Formats: sequence, structure tokens, C-alpha cells
Amino acid sequence: EFNTLPAERTTVSFYLSSLEEAYLEANPTHGIEVRHIPYYNGKNLCFFKKNVFMSKNDILGLDPGRNEVYKNITLNAFFYGKLFILNDNEVYTNIFQNKIGDISIQTIQEILAEELKTGEGWFLTRSKVNPCKDCIFHIICPPISHQEYKLKRFNLCFKN
Repeated sequence: EFNTLPAERTTVSFYLSSLEEAYLEANPTHGIEVRHIPYYNGKNLCFFKKNVFMSKNDILGLDPGRNEVYKNITLNAFFYGKLFILNDNEVYTNIFQNKIGDISIQTIQEILAEELKTGEGWFLTRSKVNPCKDCIFHIICPPISHQEYKLKRFNLCFKN
């Protein structure tokens, strides 16, 4: 029941696999931030192409500031600073990549040091993946996301 949640600190996320679900979940709630997050279920590529993929005009309309461009060059803002610790004690920076540690045999400091050294999750930028690294827009596009791993492609754009 949403009415029992403290509205000033609450965000509710709905994972959508179709536009129809967006309409069903569009009910405004009282002071609660609602986020609609596209979800790839293996069968809704058309939904993604129509509603998630970026056109050239979408990309040109982004107009990122200097700080955002610098972030895009140096780190992945979607993954940076986040750790996923699963119930089997394995630690990930991105659940679609290899584990970076095991909390039952390593300290958080050791795990963080390894990630900072290898940079496979937090520092995975478009300049390091195909086909983005050869694209002139790679520093203004949004960071690589979980959805791109699920789709097994890094170009959710017109360059497909």
C-alpha cells in the first residue's frame, strides 16, 4: 500500500517490457516519485527500438555539460560506486560481468582495490567497446547500462 510509505523519501520503480505496461503503471501517486524503467525480456526488441534506442537527433539534443562529458570519458556513471552483493557472497559492480570478489573471504577494501585497479565495471566507458569506440558521439552518449548487457549490444542507437 503506497499510502503508508513516507513520500518525501520514496521512489517506486516499475520495470516495463511494453508500452501497454507504461499506461497501466502511469497512475500518479501522492508525492512519491515514480520511475519507469524499460526491461528487456528477450521478446520485446521492437519496444526497445521504438522507445529506448536513440536517434541521431536524440543524441545531438543531449547537450551535456563539461562535467558530464568528463564523467563519460573517465567512468561509467551507472555503475560507479555501486556493488552488488549476492546471497552467495559474490560481489559484482555489474551483475552481467564477472564477479570482482567474495565477501566471505575478502574485505570490502580488498574488493574495492581490485575494482579500482582493473576498472572493468566502474570504468567501462563507450570508448572501450565496439562499435561505440569508433563513433564520434561516444563521449556524449549516456553510459553503458544493464540493458545493453541483456541485449548483448552496446549501441542502442541509430548506428545499429
